[in-house]
Amino acid sequence: MDNKPLRYGMTLGQYLEHARQQADLSIRQLEAESGVPRTPITQLLKDRVEKPNPDHLIRLAGALKIDAGELLAFLGIQPSLPEPRVYLRQVTDLPYEGIIEVEAAIEEITAKYRKK
Repeated sequence: MDNKPLRYGMTLGQYLEHARQQADLSIRQLEAESGVPRTPITQLLKDRVEKPNPDHLIRLAGALKIDAGELLAFLGIQPSLPEPRVYLRQVTDLPYEGIIEVEAAIEEITAKYRKK
């Protein structure tokens, strides 16, 4: 199995186009979902943007349900990771108690594998 990230060897436009097709979204739908105007989307998909707007990439990532960090990496931006509790609040519908349980499970698993 190839462990290289999907973006390996792809341009930003190719990566976005692949993600758009995987999400089964038209450009108009992507515009509506992301709030990014159609013209910048089309220009990005065709690799005609010299300096992509990071905010556009983050919004497109959300609409395409892909990791924004992957898109920002094309710009050489390595975003810092949020604390697990903050991340879980952003990406799950878990109540606070559920987030605490997930954190505890992560701690338990981490401790288990540190011993090995």
